[in-house]
Amino acid sequence: MKFRLYRYCFSDSSFKQLKKNPPISIVEKINLLENEILKEFLNKQKNNPGIKSLGNEIRRNKVLNELFNKPTYDDKVIIKLTAHYQSYLNTIVASLNKFNNNELYCFVFDEVFRSISNLVDSSSKGADYIHEILSSLNSNFKPKNDSFDIIYVIEMFGFEEFQIIDNSGFSKIIKNSYE
Repeated sequence: MKFRLYRYCFSDSSFKQLKKNPPISIVEKINLLENEILKEFLNKQKNNPGIKSLGNEIRRNKVLNELFNKPTYDDKVIIKLTAHYQSYLNTIVASLNKFNNNELYCFVFDEVFRSISNLVDSSSKGADYIHEILSSLNSNFKPKNDSFDIIYVIEMFGFEEFQIIDNSGFSKIIKNSYE
């Protein structure tokens, strides 16, 4: 999966893109996430010109449901923020309460990629919006404990071996050719 990794720090309100990769446990989940999205995309576009939306398939995928909101062996959690953007604050606050001793990673789609791919709700937002939410939260409320000074954001902007093209108003996924 092609993605950008960001870090928000509550103690100094900084938000910056990181050049390093996330821990192996998160990379494993990211790889599984990409494989499941590709599987759903390819299944839905089979014998069709492409897809108009993949939201229901992603929502109903058991592997993806297991992947999110479940701590890894090293206490890291990925939370999914791909629905309507108005639900993000509630999801983040609920996750901070539920996983207050875990390292949190918010998963979002880049807005351009989301628009081209039709993967999820067109009203979902990317990393910049998560930054706005966290900054607003931080300026109005101070954490009771120091267990979640840092929140990470994973913003997907493409697939490793596939690309998405417009096919007469449908999003179609094709394998990259490296000739």
